[in-house]
Amino acid sequence: MTINSQTNVRKKHYILRLFVAGNATNSRIARENLDQLLAKHPEHEFEVEIVDLNLEPEVALDQGVFISPALQILEPNAGGVIYGNLSQMEVLEKVLNL
Repeated sequence: MTINSQTNVRKKHYILRLFVAGNATNSRIARENLDQLLAKHPEHEFEVEIVDLNLEPEVALDQGVFISPALQILEPNAGGVIYGNLSQMEVLEKVLNL
């Protein structure tokens, strides 16, 4: 974690994995909502991996993810999974401590 000297905001680094089912409606909405979240918080660094369950189902199975869309938090505080289309931005921000 670094501190941005211009804003005195602690810059956090997040690694996230979004599981989607192709371009299904809720998967598309989840991608759009995640894009909005990242745009809303440019003071932090985000690495996002998109896993399409239609192409790589074994990745989800290995991680114990059986429902999509699902957002897996890898860093910080690995282990959390948020299910759904990520439409509740304030809940997402609270879980990620933004």
